[in-house]
Amino acid sequence: MTKAKFLLLVFLTPFFSCANSKEQKAEQKREEKIEFPDSVIAAQTIMVSGGKLGRSNREIGSLISGGMIGGVIFLKANRVEILESEKYFDSIAASKGLPQLIYATDAEPGMFSKKIEGVNPTPYNRFIEDEKSSRAAAISISEDLFSMGMRWNFAPVCDLSGGNEAIGDRSYRGSPDEVASLAWAFTRESQREGIAATAKHFPGHGTISGDTHEGLAYIQGEFRELGPFKALIDSGVASVMIGHIAVFGNAYSTDSLPSSCSKRIIQDLLVDSLGFEGLIVTDAMNMGAIRQVKDPEIASLEAGVHMILMPRNPQLTYKKVVSKMKADKNFRMKVIKAGKKVLNLKEQYPR
Repeated sequence: MTKAKFLLLVFLTPFFSCANSKEQKAEQKREEKIEFPDSVIAAQTIMVSGGKLGRSNREIGSLISGGMIGGVIFLKANRVEILESEKYFDSIAASKGLPQLIYATDAEPGMFSKKIEGVNPTPYNRFIEDEKSSRAAAISISEDLFSMGMRWNFAPVCDLSGGNEAIGDRSYRGSPDEVASLAWAFTRESQREGIAATAKHFPGHGTISGDTHEGLAYIQGEFRELGPFKALIDSGVASVMIGHIAVFGNAYSTDSLPSSCSKRIIQDLLVDSLGFEGLIVTDAMNMGAIRQVKDPEIASLEAGVHMILMPRNPQLTYKKVVSKMKADKNFRMKVIKAGKKVLNLKEQYPR
């Protein structure tokens, strides 16, 4: 990023913050108006996977009929399959008088066309070198998503390029300021096109050791990757995805828990310190890094997460959440807040 661009970004930040403050107040008013039974609110916090690498439509239909989920992420499918699945899912939700589902996918530049067949290809983030190219990728991806009924994109990757094999070409190249500039260009265009963007994988997966798909990854010492996340938070990114990353050796130590289950990372750092007021979603809960945590879905909600992505057993997760809501007043209030965040996102990005 040139000095002139950096100064412009600094100059514009107060204006972004002012706009965000107005949107946050509007969001709070919307959430206050939302009234549903606890059972419906609890379901909003759970998203399962569909498509060739996910659960069958029949199984997802049963979960919807039982009022147990709030959304679906599509993994490996084509346009026709997605639209037909959504039509089927929507008909079940409507017949039960349930809130409309939200549909999502991991539409990262470069990865999108490998996960969803028939969409326009875009270069990986590694090869996106300027804001114009980042905006173009966002517009192309968002138009495809919108046409397929999806309103939530688990992108952009905000991790720095630090040699972590799990991230690789998925990260933008350059300094934290340059990554922030490219990620915000993608985010801004996505949200202008009606697609909620997601900054991931908080608090940073690019410069750390390990791969959360296989086991627990960790940050040792100070945080090195918060800059792009802070920039997107200040500028109005709709959601943040929490990585299954343990933190050691600083004030936000997770005590060997993944960040996705840590109040210090989610509430103390992301919300209280960085000021994020949007929707917080976990990384997939079927990944290796989360296997050793007891009741990770409950732990994540207690820590301040709003949506649980791909729990191993969604039926059991739903039952545990509802049961704990009945027994624990404080937990109930957290789940109500979480469910309303999801319902608010659905209202902000309607189908």
